[in-house]
Amino acid sequence: MLRTAALTLVATILSSTAHAQGKSSTNVACAAPKMRVACAIYDVSLVQLIATPDRFHNKTVRVVGYAHIQGINTGLYLSREAFDQGVTKNAAWLEVAADSIDAAATQFGDRYVRVTAVWNAHELGNLHLWSGSLERVRKVEVWGKRF
Repeated sequence: MLRTAALTLVATILSSTAHAQGKSSTNVACAAPKMRVACAIYDVSLVQLIATPDRFHNKTVRVVGYAHIQGINTGLYLSREAFDQGVTKNAAWLEVAADSIDAAATQFGDRYVRVTAVWNAHELGNLHLWSGSLERVRKVEVWGKRF
């Protein structure tokens, strides 16, 4: 409960700071600007996606989290602790093709990763337990201390 309140506070501060500077937070987070149009990829935190899901709906995002890949319970969690405790509201459902789930689990499962995918604020995954979903995954990278 305290962690959820802290996450909401962080997201509110991030949003307030961006608006105080006269910018929307989607502009602040742009990692790959397109010519004369909106951003191609938004660098965001999982906290931002969970706290303001509609802000990045149907946009390509790049986000870091703890990946667990196992059938219908595949998700990107805020932390390993959130996974260990089964807190799917602190996670996004991660779309992985059924024919590649074993390979993905071996390479990326149960570790921190950076995912580039399209955020869907309205698809809440298996049993509607998640805070949204990461679909049409373009890239997954193991995230380590070296970054």
